[in-house]
Amino acid sequence: MKYEILLAEDDDSIRLVLNKALSRAGHNVKATDNPETLKKWALSGIGDIILTDVMMGGVEVFDILPEIMEARPNAPVVVISANNTVNTAIKSGQHQVFEYIPKPFELTDVVQAIARAGQSV
Repeated sequence: MKYEILLAEDDDSIRLVLNKALSRAGHNVKATDNPETLKKWALSGIGDIILTDVMMGGVEVFDILPEIMEARPNAPVVVISANNTVNTAIKSGQHQVFEYIPKPFELTDVVQAIARAGQSV
């Protein structure tokens, strides 16, 4: 299946590479570099799956996830992060994140995580 992915990543090169890889896999990708745009899109009902970095512009995505997940309980969230700490993994679990992928990652791991997340949609 092909899905609409909301991609939030503030690193331009990572965002570009993820956008291309997911587009090549047949998905429609809407990409942003800030959490407020992600929140606006998600709350307006756009997207099937959310793929997001943890830290963007000094904002931790876990600060906005409760509101997004309340409005969109069936939209799985895949989190990617260079902040590979136990705390990040714990917060991912507390916020019912579908999958947590530490950076650096293999593109195939992200594409496969999106496919798994899509099975839960």
